Amino acid sequence: MILFVIQLNHLSRLLIMKYLYYLTPFLLCFTAYPFYGIYIASAIGLSTLILQLICRFITGKKIEAKQWMALGVITLVAAGALLANPLMLNKLWVSCEDGCSIMTLLFFG
Repeated sequence: MILFVIQLNHLSRLLIMKYLYYLTPFLLCFTAYPFYGIYIASAIGLSTLILQLICRFITGKKIEAKQWMALGVITLVAAGALLANPLMLNKLWVSCEDGCSIMTLLFFG
């Protein structure tokens, strides 16, 4: 009976550590938000998650679907924060001398 409790305790610790690993970018992002704002918080979340993906790739471990979904969620939040600010939109759509925008140059060369 004692051995079963020890194994269950060890299993629960492993699960807690696994989910803590998955939640680290979100925890850092939500922790940085009140102090530094949405731009720095989303940059911290993205950089933490990308660093986790690179480390898993280098060590040869499989990148799980949860991590790809987390990358998508944080990327959407960061893009939404950038696009919600009218000043950032004005910087992205600045006109060139030829009458085309920077976004047109980026997408169509």
